[in-house]
Parts: sequence; C-alpha cells; structure tokens
Amino acid sequence: MSPIILIYSGYQIIYWVNSNIELKRMKKVLAEVVKIEENEDENGEVTKTIDFEKLLETNKDVVGWISIKNTKVDYAIVQGKDNEYYLKRNINKKKS
Repeated sequence: MSPIILIYSGYQIIYWVNSNIELKRMKKVLAEVVKIEENEDENGEVTKTIDFEKLLETNKDVVGWISIKNTKVDYAIVQGKDNEYYLKRNINKKKS
C-alpha cells in the first residue's frame, strides 16, 4: 500500500473522530442552554418540547428542529443567507 494513501486514510479517520467528538460536545452544550423535554404517550411515542425562545437567543438563524426515531439525528436546523454558510459551521457559527 502506498504511504500516501496510508497517511491520507489516517488523516481522514482522525478528522472523522474529532468531528464526532465536537458534535457530541456541541449537543451537550446546547442541551444545557435549551430546555428540551421528552414526554412519552400511552402508545410509547416520544414527543419533544423545545424552548425555541432560548434556541433563538443562541442563534437567530434557527428555523426548526429535526429528530429521527432510532437514529442519532437530533439537531437544530439553521438557515443562513445563502446555502453555503452552514455547510461547514455549527450552530455557534464556528467552523466545523
């Protein structure tokens, strides 16, 4: 195997691990700032109540929340002035 391929692959793995660590940290910080209540109904369905006023204080570009059952998808949705701004930024507008 070429050393260049090995180095590039190692870099990609490290980048992926660091991105996941940063994402978990951001979710924890966001959960401390924004009140998120989970309630289960009689059918076992979980509904979430999110304090959007607090969320909007964190970032005025928040337009919603997405949560997909049985996945790790559970995030605020942000929308910038163009379709590029948040592709590489987090909810705090920092490079991510």
